Amino acid sequence: MTKFVVGVDGSAGSRQALTWALGEAERRGATVTAVAAWAFPPLAAVTPIPSPTLDEFRAMADTALDDVIASVGPVNVPLTRRVVQGKPAAVLAAEGAGADLLVVGRRGLGGFQRLALGSVGRGTIRRSHVPVVVVPDTSVTGSRIVVGIQGRGDERAVIVAAAEESRARGVPCVAVHAVELGLAAVGLGGGEASEALLDAGRVVASRAAAALTERGVEASGTSGIGSAAGVLLDAARTAALLVVGRPAHGILGSVTDACAAHAPCPVLVVPSD
Repeated sequence: MTKFVVGVDGSAGSRQALTWALGEAERRGATVTAVAAWAFPPLAAVTPIPSPTLDEFRAMADTALDDVIASVGPVNVPLTRRVVQGKPAAVLAAEGAGADLLVVGRRGLGGFQRLALGSVGRGTIRRSHVPVVVVPDTSVTGSRIVVGIQGRGDERAVIVAAAEESRARGVPCVAVHAVELGLAAVGLGGGEASEALLDAGRVVASRAAAALTERGVEASGTSGIGSAAGVLLDAARTAALLVVGRPAHGILGSVTDACAAHAPCPVLVVPSD
């Protein structure tokens, strides 16, 4: 990876995102571009209350970007800054089109506190053609890479990304597959069917681990009983990074959404092949 793009809006979340991106860029010899997006509110021109001008909105974004950059301390990697007019998610997706990685905070300015994943983060993931890392406000310090495997057969990009992250950090990678038993096992005969489904899940995880090993990383596979999101979030408690796939452009699956919103570690969302 040679170029990271980070969304910055002046929030604590964007500060965490920039800090994480700078640390990773230093590790990998990459450059970082910090991007602040701003837009003129549609109703600002007709409201009776005086509102800032276009130049003033641009200046506020400019100041917010400078403040965040200053707050992260000394920067040891090439860092450029851009202030761009437009809706944040669309701007970030466009700015990141020529990058290797987009980085956003889990929650920025203006969002409802009850939303675990802000609209900018969610919108950026849906629009982006490149991998996106969602950085939480606080993060666990794990010693492995966890990658979620569904076993659909189209997860090569997820495997490749997880292997690259494992090599970059010098830590092992664990392929995790969730087995949701529910009524399926009951309908198929109870205990024996449950065990058969678990065996199938172990095979899926084992094959993913073998694919990771072929790419030169220490890897293992495991399966867990429960919802896919629940199993992955549990595994992420000891992870430095959780890697998950995004099913298709413009679509954010429920598992990916839950992981990006609630994982205790940064989450790398990889577009499907």
